[in-house]
Amino acid sequence: MKTFITILLVISSISTFGQFPEPTNFDFSYEYFMIDESGYCAGQWVYGPTYCSHFTWTTPDTNSTNSTLEYYNLYYYSYGTQDTTILTSTTNTFFDMEIGIMGEIWVTAVYSNPYGESEPSNIIINEDLPISVNENLAPTDLTVFYDNKLQEIVIKSGEIISKINLFDNQGKLIKSQKPKNDRINIENLQNGLYLIEIHLDNQRVIRQKIIK
Repeated sequence: MKTFITILLVISSISTFGQFPEPTNFDFSYEYFMIDESGYCAGQWVYGPTYCSHFTWTTPDTNSTNSTLEYYNLYYYSYGTQDTTILTSTTNTFFDMEIGIMGEIWVTAVYSNPYGESEPSNIIINEDLPISVNENLAPTDLTVFYDNKLQEIVIKSGEIISKINLFDNQGKLIKSQKPKNDRINIENLQNGLYLIEIHLDNQRVIRQKIIK
C-alpha cells in the first residue's frame, strides 16, 4: 500500500511539473560604472559608482499545457542578507536593474486557468562581484586586510593617506573619512562584499575588495 501511494505521488508530481513548463536559457551579466563614469541602465542614465545587471531568458514551450502563461518571477537569494526576494514580475523575457548580484538567481513562469508556478529555470550562482576590470592592485608598501576579531579594516601604508571611501556591494558610498589611524570599524555593517578606495597624497587612488 505504501509503495502504491509513493508511485501515485511521483506520478502526480511529474504531472504537476509538466503542466507548468519553466523558462529556459536563463542568463545573467553585469557592468560596473566607476565613481567618475556614467552609462545607460534600466531605461535611464545612471552615474557611478553603481552596478547594472542584465537578465534574459527564453519563453517556455507551452505546447504541453492547457494553462495560460501570464508572467515571470525573477528571484534573488542574497548571500549578504540570506533572504529570497522577487526582483520583478514581468511579461518580458529580459530585465535590467541597477543592482549588484552576489548570490543565486533564477526565473519562474506563472500560469492561470489553472493557476500555478513553474519549477525554477537553470539557477545561476554568482559568488564574487568584481568591481571593475580597472580595479587597482595595492603597491607593495600598502597592505589592506579585514580583522575578523575586531571587525575592522586595517590599512598599513608607507605613504600619506588623504581620504578613505568605503562602498557597499551595490557601489553606493557608505562611509568617507580622513584617516585618524590605520583602522576603520565596520562592526555595524552586515556581512558581504565591500570596496575600499584609498586616496594617497601623491594623487594615486587604490581600490581593493574587502569581504566581511
